[in-house]
Amino acid sequence: MRNLIVLVALLLFVISTQARWKKSNTVYFGEINSLTASGGTLFAATEKGIFITTDNGDNWIEKNNGLTNLYVNSIVVKGEYIFAATDGGVFLSTNNGDEWSGVLIKEGSSTINTRSLAIKDGIIFAATNSKGVYLSKDNGKNWKVTNSGLTSLDMRAISVGNKNIFVGTYDNGLFRSTNNGDSWSKIDSGLTDKYILSITANGDSVFVGTLFKGLFLTTDEGANWKPINTGLTKKVIRSIAVRGGNVFAAAMGGDGGGVFQSEDYGANWKMINDGLNNYKIKAVCFLGDKLFLGDRYGFVWTQAVSDLITSIDIQNLNSSDILKIDQNFPNPFNTSTTIKYNVGNSEGVKHVTLKVYNILGNEIQILVNDKKEPGNYYVSFNGDLLSGGIYYYKLSSGNYSVTKRMVLSK
Repeated sequence: MRNLIVLVALLLFVISTQARWKKSNTVYFGEINSLTASGGTLFAATEKGIFITTDNGDNWIEKNNGLTNLYVNSIVVKGEYIFAATDGGVFLSTNNGDEWSGVLIKEGSSTINTRSLAIKDGIIFAATNSKGVYLSKDNGKNWKVTNSGLTSLDMRAISVGNKNIFVGTYDNGLFRSTNNGDSWSKIDSGLTDKYILSITANGDSVFVGTLFKGLFLTTDEGANWKPINTGLTKKVIRSIAVRGGNVFAAAMGGDGGGVFQSEDYGANWKMINDGLNNYKIKAVCFLGDKLFLGDRYGFVWTQAVSDLITSIDIQNLNSSDILKIDQNFPNPFNTSTTIKYNVGNSEGVKHVTLKVYNILGNEIQILVNDKKEPGNYYVSFNGDLLSGGIYYYKLSSGNYSVTKRMVLSK
């Protein structure tokens, strides 16, 4: 028991020293409303316009030529077409943001305040403040209103899942379209907060951030919702990002804020604010192997994803008498490395798997998938055909697993 306590304490110390945010920009951007990644470019939508980085945040460039309204709420990218939603309408750039032109500015004499953008099947969707949803099927040349079935036109967020489109209102909950926006239906079974601030669809799952009651999740494209707030101490959720089983949520409201992480798809949350000098976070976004945050005060923060995703499954520390795995040797390695693992004596013969994953959580190779007698085993892993970087290897048997990190150096 004493060894287990020491191990837990050591592990928590390692995690706390790893998970530290670093400021990415030195120039003040104004309040950052959203972050969007496309290819190797990160776009920051701010109250002072658009800023981009193409070198993981080392340098930022202002891209406001042609914008007649600099309060930018969100950005979406479709190939060479970049759309920006502003308080003064939708703007389009076809040259990586060097020049912008207005494509959805007014309805009659009224300016169209646009909050969020999404793309599905080549169609651009614009969620607006007080005018509902617009769509364009020709890259912004022509737009039409598509509000059939909506009982509120005050929108805050829109996102696209595997099959459906989801739009969140500020006063009347969430709506779904199953026919590319031709009509909408309300979907709020279990969704007890009608003020929707953020939506992130991830396959058939959809995460929703609200104004008062934190986060909700559906795993059936919106038929049923459940709150997922265990450990979530701040409930005003402005942005959500998902990678594998890890979910990150940006919080900012009257109750404070910060960034939260779940390593089990929203079941449990922990605050990861180490290094931040303020906790008013509005945006969270992945770019390659880094996670970026945008705050209310005009600064972008970043750290490596590998420092946020822990190298050991904490909940399975009690598996040490059942499964053990050593650090691969050599590590870092250039072409091949050896992994030693142990199957304990407590339960006799067990079915064991040993799998390798990349930093995105994608399975790369299965090294072991067989029944094993108790004892020590060695297995080689060859990374000759892989690119250099960080990889994970996970040993599992039944309900027990342990994961470690290795570095392929090329």
